[in-house]
Amino acid sequence: MNKLQHARRKAVTEVANVSAIEHDVSEALRTVRQALGAADGTAEDHALCAVETFAAIAMHVLKRTPPQLIRHAAQVIEIRARMDGIPVLTVDHEGAHP
Repeated sequence: MNKLQHARRKAVTEVANVSAIEHDVSEALRTVRQALGAADGTAEDHALCAVETFAAIAMHVLKRTPPQLIRHAAQVIEIRARMDGIPVLTVDHEGAHP
C-alpha cells in the first residue's frame, strides 16, 4: 500500500486528528511528487498540481467542518470502500496501525 492510499484509508477511519491527517497527506503527496520527478510544465506536473490543489481545498474544508459531519462522511466512504472490496486500514486510539 502506498503512502497516499494509507493516508486516504487513515482519513476514512480516523477523522478526529485533522492535523495528523493533513501531515500524512502532505507527506504522501511529497513522496508521489519526488517519485514522479516530473519537470515543471509537464502533463504529470499539471496532474499532480490538480491533486495537490484538491487536497489543500479538502483540508481547508475539513478543518472548518463539524466533527460529526466529518465522521458521517468518513463512514459513508468506508462503507463504499468495503462494498467495492477496497481494503480499509483501521487505526487504534493511539493512531497506530495493526
